[in-house]
Amino acid sequence: MAFVVIKDGVTKLLNVENVGPLDKLVDAIPDVMNKAESFVKSKSKKVASA
Repeated sequence: MAFVVIKDGVTKLLNVENVGPLDKLVDAIPDVMNKAESFVKSKSKKVASA
């Protein structure tokens, strides 16, 4: 069982039962996606400013 939490535009998946390493990988995917999106946005702002 897991819960999806969306707060201030950040999405997190909170697992109630951590069974193994695959679950931890799945838990990390939303954080990785948010960080990648922020990185791309910051790079596009720098290019637009230059």
